[in-house]
Amino acid sequence: MCLVLLSDGVDVTCNENDIQVQIDRSVQNISDPSVLSLINSSCQATSDASYINFDITLGTCGTRVAISTDGVRSFYRNTITSSADDTEFEIICSYIREPTFLGGGEY
Repeated sequence: MCLVLLSDGVDVTCNENDIQVQIDRSVQNISDPSVLSLINSSCQATSDASYINFDITLGTCGTRVAISTDGVRSFYRNTITSSADDTEFEIICSYIREPTFLGGGEY
């Protein structure tokens, strides 16, 4: 798990099965969470008085995946866009891939 600070007031937590994004309303000055969307706009944010939150299950909501050229890392990325002012937050989480062994030999 890693925590990445993208911008003041925007925190991203990369979990094993999902990406959680928390946007501080006071820092980002966002009063209406409906102006924010992911690549797949059917994935909506939840909110409370202080924060706007996205919980993105890996592989959903338009999240794209890329594998490093050495095959060691997977990169999951999505974009949060604001229709109010055309602001975009690029969300990227990097994971070390689990090794896969083929065959039945001893190691």
